[in-house]
Amino acid sequence: MRVESLACFLANQKGYTTLFPASMVGTAGDVAAAASCLSLVPKGWRVATLDFTVKMIGMAKGEKLRAKGRVLQNGRTNSIGAADVFAVQGREERLCGVVLATTRNFELRD
Repeated sequence: MRVESLACFLANQKGYTTLFPASMVGTAGDVAAAASCLSLVPKGWRVATLDFTVKMIGMAKGEKLRAKGRVLQNGRTNSIGAADVFAVQGREERLCGVVLATTRNFELRD
């Protein structure tokens, strides 16, 4: 299953420059990767991110970030998802980061 997330940030959230920081690129990618993993667990189950890694491969300059997540491995207790993160300026999208995330899958109990 593929999941897409869109993160719109205010100009003052970009820090010292006009670029989004790696922490925001990582967060957008983690949301998309974990949501992809969540889409494959059984009904009544949830996921929590155990770990994620972000690799910046381009400038994260734009008005928003778009992350496109997918599942690499779906397991009973752990799953692995990935996401490509794009900086969006108008109609143009430029790949700026790649995220790899591991989730813990668990049954939600009362």
